[in-house]
Amino acid sequence: MSPAIKRAKNSFVYAAVYHVSAGPNPIYAFVDRELDHLQPQVVVIEGVERSLGLSPHEFLQRTASNKERSESIYTAHAAKQRRISFIGGEPDDKFNMGKFIAGGYEAKDYIFYTVVRQIGQWKREKGRSKPNFRGALCRFRDQGSTVVWA
Repeated sequence: MSPAIKRAKNSFVYAAVYHVSAGPNPIYAFVDRELDHLQPQVVVIEGVERSLGLSPHEFLQRTASNKERSESIYTAHAAKQRRISFIGGEPDDKFNMGKFIAGGYEAKDYIFYTVVRQIGQWKREKGRSKPNFRGALCRFRDQGSTVVWA
């Protein structure tokens, strides 16, 4: 499926893509073509937390050896190669957990939600990746979460 392109004033481009989880990814060629054609100042990338800042070196290092790159990871590295800044378009866990708590839920409800919401993707990938429940939960421990596990 081809990406849908919407262009507005000042060359704002929004690309809606159908995510590919296995095999050759046609989105990579699209990303390269658009970055070369538009030469944007900044690229906003889905799946990267905004709180990491502009062109986060830590994100690039952590994902450099990822063999099966998502469109987000590919776009970040393609932008870096072209000396184009990028920033994440996603709120971080701290922001999202704050919204859950403000809505009357507990922190552990948010943590459970972050694990459960991945089940659909794991199912769509049909075993190409394995659920990492421990890793998902440890992420919060490593970030200093004070959630009491019952």
